Amino acid sequence: MDIPIAKNLNDLKIHLNDAGQVVVKERGAGLLAFGGPDLKWHFSKQYGPLIYTEQCGLILAWSHNGFATFALDLLSRLEGTAPRRAGTYMFGQVFDAIQPESRAPA
Repeated sequence: MDIPIAKNLNDLKIHLNDAGQVVVKERGAGLLAFGGPDLKWHFSKQYGPLIYTEQCGLILAWSHNGFATFALDLLSRLEGTAPRRAGTYMFGQVFDAIQPESRAPA
């Protein structure tokens, strides 16, 4: 593995460019995008290494929104509905602010 197993999510090199588009400039970093009822995009930063061998694979995903996603998926399953199906729960989500590059961490 050639990247750290965990990083501070606030220090990830994820920012908005001059055109207002999200740019991810760091290995292992990613972004989940959620379309809201307000017709705006909401983002959740994510970091996680992928580790694969010939016999197994492991994905670690760190996110401010991770526990909320787990809890809402569990609640859906307990009710007998598929998680992330249209009309399922959206409350409790934790979104990250994506800053312009000039204000993003160095």
